Amino acid sequence: MLQVKEFPKNFILFADTLIAIGGIFIERRKYQSGLRYYQLVRGMFECVHPKNHSRIILRRAKVYNNIGYVYSEMNQFSCALKYYKISVDIETKLLPSNHPSIATGMNNIATAYLKKQNFSLANKYFQQANEIRPTSLPFDHHPDHAQMYNNLGTMEYEKKHFDQALVHFEKALEIHMKCLPPVHPQTVILYNSMGHAYSGKDNHKKALEMHEKALEIGQQCWPSGHPEISQAYCNIGGASRSLKDYARALSNCEKALIIARNCLPSTHPDLAEAYSNLAEVYSITNESSMALTYFLKALDIYTKNPPINSFTLGVLYEEMGIEYSTVEKYEEALKHFQMALNIFQSSHEVESSLKTLFLNLGQVYHHNNDYDNALIYIEKYIQFELMLIPNINYQNLSQAYDTLGDIHHQRKNYPIALKNYEKALESAEKVDSISSTEEDRSTLIQQYQNTIKLIKDLID
Repeated sequence: MLQVKEFPKNFILFADTLIAIGGIFIERRKYQSGLRYYQLVRGMFECVHPKNHSRIILRRAKVYNNIGYVYSEMNQFSCALKYYKISVDIETKLLPSNHPSIATGMNNIATAYLKKQNFSLANKYFQQANEIRPTSLPFDHHPDHAQMYNNLGTMEYEKKHFDQALVHFEKALEIHMKCLPPVHPQTVILYNSMGHAYSGKDNHKKALEMHEKALEIGQQCWPSGHPEISQAYCNIGGASRSLKDYARALSNCEKALIIARNCLPSTHPDLAEAYSNLAEVYSITNESSMALTYFLKALDIYTKNPPINSFTLGVLYEEMGIEYSTVEKYEEALKHFQMALNIFQSSHEVESSLKTLFLNLGQVYHHNNDYDNALIYIEKYIQFELMLIPNINYQNLSQAYDTLGDIHHQRKNYPIALKNYEKALESAEKVDSISSTEEDRSTLIQQYQNTIKLIKDLID
């Protein structure tokens, strides 16, 4: 390798210029172009003899960190970890052990592990970063303290510990309010994180409030076509959908998609998310054709650029299966449900993921007159649902018992059919007003009462 003992005075200026150009490409989400500039600078710095130019070696560490960040944004977390670790290794040899830059590097490694769902290693590196920060920061309300609490909140959120996540996010926000201007990108990120945590707690009204604050501040931080603005509209659309304000959900999801199409690469996962979010609104408003159109666009992106968390793809397959079932394309529905099943069975969230999928599979097999498989999956669903006492979804449970009743009715097993219809009626009577309107609930109860009377007459 070429080794340079002396280099021109403008060497650093030239390198900094290349880094700045790379940063502009990264800001515009043109990651490959930005990466090429960073790799060029890395090659330049590696020509410098390490014994004579420790200052340059530290600058090289920063470039490794930048390269790691780009790979992280591209969802290539193994590559990100490689460069983050090289950066930290260099800095730990040349800087004091409590230097804040080392804490930042540890934090970056932890974040990459978190995105890979490796919570134990994420926690290990977060703790190492947090041990350094108190001794290296000049005051308690330093932005890096806020980052520490944000990281802890993010980890708790990924583990579905939403109350603990909110405690950390609120502490981070409190620090930000003391040390950052009112309009700042980090504040936007925190409000969005809090919104997601409130959604996890099913407090969608509070979630919407947080996402609206994020958008209000974000519009002052970034131009209207920025990816973060697209994400803000997505978040508001999602919260509005959960609150059953479908017109508002549709409007915000459409805005998000328009921005995402204009500012993101054609295979970016955030673009797939924008398509999927819009599809979900069309799905819930019973526009299956439109829903499938946008689900297919999302699937096309994930086929070319698979999501780092395969669970996302499993959810998409299940949603597509539901739409195909709605339009009575049961073979397509079955194919997509089976693909979702293959993914969920290898996921940590086995129970929560498989429960409704079993119900969907059972109902599709029922429509296909495959009663043996229908019975298998419906009974699996009921087994999982009854484990959730007192948080049972009685509307779904009612449908499941109704399907079992239909199957045994078809097979002329009238006593067993009667038993299941009675359980369907019992479940329907427990459906709350949030899950169903009083009119729909009354209609369903009357339907079950009539069916039960019919089956009793057949038995007699």
